[in-house]
Amino acid sequence: MNNMKVANFPAPRDEPLEYPGKRPPFPYLSDGKYIYEIRFGKTFQDGKVYYKGCWEGFDEILKDLTGAKLKDRHPMLAYGSNSCPGQLSNKFKNRCSVVVPVIKGYLENMDTVYGCSILYGSIPAVLVKSPGTKVECWMTFLDYEQYEIMNETEQVGEDYYVMEFGNFFTDFGQNIKSRGYWGLMKRYIGQDGDLVALKEIIAKKRKFSEKSQFEIHHSIMNRENMKRFLLPFNIKNVPDFVARLKNDEIFRDDVNKILRENYCSI
Repeated sequence: MNNMKVANFPAPRDEPLEYPGKRPPFPYLSDGKYIYEIRFGKTFQDGKVYYKGCWEGFDEILKDLTGAKLKDRHPMLAYGSNSCPGQLSNKFKNRCSVVVPVIKGYLENMDTVYGCSILYGSIPAVLVKSPGTKVECWMTFLDYEQYEIMNETEQVGEDYYVMEFGNFFTDFGQNIKSRGYWGLMKRYIGQDGDLVALKEIIAKKRKFSEKSQFEIHHSIMNRENMKRFLLPFNIKNVPDFVARLKNDEIFRDDVNKILRENYCSI
């Protein structure tokens, strides 16, 4: 078994159309450079991590790398790009420890839909209540410095606020109470008059139509008010649109204004 490189999982902050970003198919420990697979039996206590060529006790390796075990860290939901190894490395590098455990699971009675705002070129995920739905979700376990930086990058108080969640379950069946981000931004309303789910995030018994990041940008570009606004800019395709959004703050602000005035939930 070879450890994967974080570089193979690019950060959506660098490549907005990758949002929410690629994730390994298993729980992992990242040191900012490599990804180490974690396996659990029925509890966190029996976790093993494939570290430097052999299976070791997960908590022991985590303590060796950070000085703290899993129980000493803050569990935070990661339902959008915060479960992408590249995004985590992008946020934490040169500021604090880049060592992060990321556990795979799901949220009950919720789904991930597009917010009505464009950040650095990506259209972010926000949660909505959806009775009967189970949506893929991840849990990051952060130290205090990482937690503070995560709140800063999520623009807590502007785009999201922190709340308590009790409906996260790991893939091995353990319920975890945690904190997570609830979107302060309104939700995007698609051409069918309803919310739009993120196609890249798998859900059971999903009630909404779904689109990929590329497809949602294409749809937005073809909304009537947006088409009129874009006409003078000679934007021919989605990559052109996203590049302009990423690099031109005034253009992005104008696009967001049109979204919020015409295509947002009440």
